[in-house]
Amino acid sequence: MLRNFSRILLSLPLWWLVSAQAAPELPLWAAASWRNDVEKVKAHLAAGTDADEVDDWTGKTPLHYAAEYGNLEIAGLLIDAGANVRHIDDDKATALHHAAVGGFVDVAKLLLAHGANINAKDKRAETPMDGAVFFGHTPVTDLLKEYYGITRYERGNHFLLEVTALAPGWYGFLNKKMRVESREFQILSSEDLIRWRAIKVLDFDAETLVYKDRKTSKYSQRFFRVAPYTDPPLKSSNLIDIQYEWFEAKPIEGALDALSGEWPGSEMVANPGFEAKGDGQRAKGAYIVGDTTYAQYVEVGDGKWEGVKDHRIMMGLGWNPDGIQLTIVVEDDYHHHTNKEAAEGDAVKVLFTDAERRKVLGEFAFALSDPFLADDFIYDKDRLADTEAPQRAGFVEQITGDAAFNVVIRRKQKTIDPSTGTTVYEFWFSPQTIGLAKLKENVTFGLGVAVIDSDPDAPGLTGWAGWGPESVLFEAKPSEAAAVILTADPEE
Repeated sequence: MLRNFSRILLSLPLWWLVSAQAAPELPLWAAASWRNDVEKVKAHLAAGTDADEVDDWTGKTPLHYAAEYGNLEIAGLLIDAGANVRHIDDDKATALHHAAVGGFVDVAKLLLAHGANINAKDKRAETPMDGAVFFGHTPVTDLLKEYYGITRYERGNHFLLEVTALAPGWYGFLNKKMRVESREFQILSSEDLIRWRAIKVLDFDAETLVYKDRKTSKYSQRFFRVAPYTDPPLKSSNLIDIQYEWFEAKPIEGALDALSGEWPGSEMVANPGFEAKGDGQRAKGAYIVGDTTYAQYVEVGDGKWEGVKDHRIMMGLGWNPDGIQLTIVVEDDYHHHTNKEAAEGDAVKVLFTDAERRKVLGEFAFALSDPFLADDFIYDKDRLADTEAPQRAGFVEQITGDAAFNVVIRRKQKTIDPSTGTTVYEFWFSPQTIGLAKLKENVTFGLGVAVIDSDPDAPGLTGWAGWGPESVLFEAKPSEAAAVILTADPEE
């Protein structure tokens, strides 16, 4: 049977077999033009037609025609198929020129998002802005005025970010000229796509702006975007970056297992910024907002921070009617503690205040001793607090308050290079910690967290990160804590 079927296939005309996979007779550029024939465009692309097929009469590609006639869906299909958004036609015009002249703001936005050159000039030395202004397409001119695009991003031997923006000057001609003044823009960075911080503010005085930095490690595990810089952002009065001063804690049903799986990564707070004001404090992982420099880590004494692989923190905070759960994940090179006092080495201190951040309600210190008993072992409150054990496992100190609480700590150390490890601290604090019998929605309180770092060659308290760490590090300062509000209803 198979042999007979093969003979039938071989006897079929060659043209029939080819036509089953052949592209439509209508050229791709024609299907993308005024015809707006989405199905033929899809058929062309499925058959392998070059997305940058050129119309010999005009030098335009299918993307030029899609932009000229405002065919957004086709423009998206072509870009997904690898169409060159910077291709120029016989008039040296790009697809963005045609979208701007036609007033097709959505197509223009799509092209810009995929790297279209906002300052490209055609053979009359006109830019897309010139065309949009001349034809009075205000939505397109507004888009172009506010658009900044990352065109190049490298993190190899150095960190490099290249941005294009609309060059300052006069746009348009005749009686429709408009002036775009020189401005500033800021490069923003985020570790969770939610809380963005400015890492650089640059003058807008050239078509291409480049930000370089020789240190690359501080840019690992980050996302970037570019935005106009206008007024200096607000500044809090308590040393915390205002983006981190308020936090909405959501309901959670987590177990004290020293695992952070119950926290979506996007909801954890990563290395919140704070000002390094004390004597001898050296800001590391610094970034600038307005005229204020914020640190993600502070060195003191002989301490030395080598970047995120040396010490990096993530924190999750949630609640239910029976208590507050706080998880702190510390990634570092190794765990070290002097075994003298809780704060004399890798440790965590936690502070709770009233809603006005004027009164201390609870203060705690927790640490895992060095050497710890075993890798990937859960140390519970009783073991950590056992001072009679032959080898002390750790420290648990309730400095202020008498409310119930619980803690577990787990340390996992990698044995292969790079020799890094993770310590997970998980805490449960009863409602009485903040003076309540039960927690409910819209309750507010103050929270301070200091995550202390220590190294064998620089033992003791030689560096720290945290969430308003100055509020709890040396002496309790409730006014410098962050503010927390409990949101949503756990029963919903």
